[in-house]
Amino acid sequence: MSKQLHEGDGWRFGRARKETRRLDTISRAPGEQRVNTSLEKPGRGKIVTCIGVFALSRNDLAALASDLKSACGTGGTARDGFVRLQGDCRERARAWLVERGYGVQ
Repeated sequence: MSKQLHEGDGWRFGRARKETRRLDTISRAPGEQRVNTSLEKPGRGKIVTCIGVFALSRNDLAALASDLKSACGTGGTARDGFVRLQGDCRERARAWLVERGYGVQ
């Protein structure tokens, strides 16, 4: 699919460019990181626990998310430096992260 750009009298229509946050290629040690935990309620009304921002490479973030999902017993995803878990898992996630040496707010 090619990128198309349409122009008219005083207007311009094209594809919106999604800004992406560049992730560090080198991961920081857990003791050097401080992450936040919060609840989000996306459009469908399901509650999601959002944990981040992690300074990890994509592979390390995926591995951390996998271990965290197993520890909390829920599904989730890892993207753009954040781990999102299904449901309200703040307390279990905080305890697990503190055991691993992460600073949690």
